[in-house]
Amino acid sequence: MQQKIVFVTVGSTQFNDLIKAVDLLWPTIKENGGYNNIIYQIGSGQYEPSNGEFFRYKPSLKENYEQASLIICHCGAGTLLDCLRLGKQIIVVNNDTLMDNHQMELLNELGFNSVDDLKTNVQFQFYKKISSRLKELDGLTEYKRPTLNKIDDIIKSMF
Repeated sequence: MQQKIVFVTVGSTQFNDLIKAVDLLWPTIKENGGYNNIIYQIGSGQYEPSNGEFFRYKPSLKENYEQASLIICHCGAGTLLDCLRLGKQIIVVNNDTLMDNHQMELLNELGFNSVDDLKTNVQFQFYKKISSRLKELDGLTEYKRPTLNKIDDIIKSMF
């Protein structure tokens, strides 16, 4: 049987709400999506998932990204750009507890919609929205890279 792996990553900080919600949703994700393994990168978070494997940090997440069929991630710039470069199916979740909600700015610039609004009734709201997004996986479309302008060409030629 082919491995269908879900990889959940929160970057270098903590995002306990994301890890806990996906951990609680794992039986549904597994059954509905045909996934057979889940791996969590939990950063400095306190919540340790009971379903699947987890680790805190690694020098590189490239191997995890490449092996994953689905990536559920925070909206850190490095994480998001790595996943987009690899053309992976991703569910992006804004961690609005960080530095003036800067991740939402990145989501907006890239034209994404975040699945979360974690300000009220965290567990229920998040669970409901992630569940809804998982049902839409078949309808995900490929991210269209923006057209580069002249300054982008100049900067790109420097490297």
